[in-house]
Amino acid sequence: MVPARSIRRTVARAIACAGACLAAVSAQAQSVEAPAASALDTASPGAAGDTTFLVENMTRAELWRYFQPPPNAATRPEYTFVGNRSTLGASYRGTRWSAQGALQYVRLENLPSGSIGPGLLGTGAAYFFQANGTFSYQFYLRSLSLGWRDAASGTWVEGGRLSRAASTETPSGDATIDRLVATELNGRLLGDMEWSFYQRAWDGVRGGLRRGGLAATVTAAVPTQGTFEESANLSMDRVRVAAAELTLAPGTLVPRTRVELFAIGYDDTRPVTARPDNSGHEPGRVDIRVWTAGASAAGAYPWRWGVTDVAGWAAGQSGAWYELSHRAVAATGAAGHRFTRVPWQPWLRVGTAYASGDTSVTDNRHGTFFPLLPSSDRVSRLNAYALMNVVDQWAALELQPHRALEVAASVLRVRLASTADRWYQGSGATLRLGNYFGFQGRSSRGGSTIGTVVDGSATWRPVRWWTLRAFAGRIAGGDVVTRLFRDNRLVTAWLESTLHF
Repeated sequence: MVPARSIRRTVARAIACAGACLAAVSAQAQSVEAPAASALDTASPGAAGDTTFLVENMTRAELWRYFQPPPNAATRPEYTFVGNRSTLGASYRGTRWSAQGALQYVRLENLPSGSIGPGLLGTGAAYFFQANGTFSYQFYLRSLSLGWRDAASGTWVEGGRLSRAASTETPSGDATIDRLVATELNGRLLGDMEWSFYQRAWDGVRGGLRRGGLAATVTAAVPTQGTFEESANLSMDRVRVAAAELTLAPGTLVPRTRVELFAIGYDDTRPVTARPDNSGHEPGRVDIRVWTAGASAAGAYPWRWGVTDVAGWAAGQSGAWYELSHRAVAATGAAGHRFTRVPWQPWLRVGTAYASGDTSVTDNRHGTFFPLLPSSDRVSRLNAYALMNVVDQWAALELQPHRALEVAASVLRVRLASTADRWYQGSGATLRLGNYFGFQGRSSRGGSTIGTVVDGSATWRPVRWWTLRAFAGRIAGGDVVTRLFRDNRLVTAWLESTLHF
């Protein structure tokens, strides 16, 4: 068992390492052009404060035709439900001080009452399970924080109810790199689950230093409930997270490439009686202490025929998983090219993702990579599997037929990293206590392939303040699916409208 103080020592070492790296390259950083200003850097000394307001409303209808469960299991694998999320917020940014807050109201209707078994059959089942009813609603505090910065030294601090996806992320100055970071790198381990109706927030403090092309950030926080849980105003005080990150803007270390180093400590002792692994044990509470260290890179390289891009991410883990020692690894990699001189600017990308699985139920080691508190749509837009015991190979094509319209399609081949382990789904902790961990695992029964996924989406912005998005996906299940369900076909689709003022 790894004590909590071991995690604190690990995070402290990571912070020290970040500081050493900052000092080592500060001279070079001074010659690198500073990236665009972030939310904490928008006001210059002597400038008057700026107050802005946010009004947003998102409505989405989801359709699910899940794999047919075995007899005497779930009775409603096919369903449609609808939800609405309204947000009202305000922010102030002065020369040194900033403040922001937002309230949200969520309402879901027609949640399926018979879509559980084996496991949760789609996102509607997850909302129903945690609301224990066919509708779900909540009015809650989405964010509330106070920040301070010193433009001369580059130091800043922010405390309160925070967002990992807040605008304090410093833009790189390259639109392609920023998009890769937002859609493929950020949120893999600590994310807001922005796609879900209730989302996730963080109660705590973070601060750091920005100097030239370098940014060092330290965070200590506890996540809120949310994601699929309607009581999203409550903090999960038994889940504690500490993170240290060092970001090097493009050109600081590698030309046209953004690099990030990170270390995360995770301590979970919730009174939750579910355990997502292949041990078969039923615990009285969660007992997990894991630290994770890794790096990521994203680059964009213009040349005659357009822009070539690459993105990579890797992490290793150590610590304790209940009574077992924990050792696991995960990595993703992708490359693509956008043909900017061709009509519709086709963007073709290919990639793979790997997350280790546990190879034995009889040893004293847990080898399944644990993705902490992720935004699960970064891994699967169908929310069909998590970055746990998985090998995912994919290809994607994006087109822009009109400046207000983007369409995309992808195909993925998904299998298990270890047939001795499980098929995992979920988005991390969502409840302070109860019988749902946040990830669930289905037995593979010796199968190795989850299946082939084909999906497509379209995003249309007819006016600046209105966005329409549509998505449809299908899974042709492999032997893991056919050993658990009566058929091998899953279909899902959704239509979403967002008004943003």
